[in-house]
Amino acid sequence: MEETPAGTSEIEKIKVGYDLDRLIAAYQEKLPDLSFYQSLLSEEVEKLYIRNNGLQFLFNPNEEVFSLAGEAVLLKKVTLKGNWGTIEVEKEIIRMNDWSAFILPPPSIGENGETTGNSYRIHLNPGYEIVNTNGIYRIVSEP
Repeated sequence: MEETPAGTSEIEKIKVGYDLDRLIAAYQEKLPDLSFYQSLLSEEVEKLYIRNNGLQFLFNPNEEVFSLAGEAVLLKKVTLKGNWGTIEVEKEIIRMNDWSAFILPPPSIGENGETTGNSYRIHLNPGYEIVNTNGIYRIVSEP
């Protein structure tokens, strides 16, 4: 443990002993970019919008939850299951506070037809597709 000068407060001694500044810096490095996810709540930004119509929602309740300006929360490592298929989210997903929807960055379709996004994979059941209407991607049943 590092020596602290005489007259140092107990709090300062604890900060030095636990190397609190290093711990705080390490924690902040692991934080998600909340401003990026906050921007996905804007109507003008492209996104995958998943309406919650009876979805099964699996997540680790011990993971951190981040508030996004009182409108939504940012969750980590979530799996969504619905009639349309499954989305496995490795990093973060937005859940609206009223539970009406989940939001992710827009998806892309790979050469093999697999639909992926920023740290997530989508497995669609037969009869479903992803459509883009003015930058808002949605999962819908095929016509």
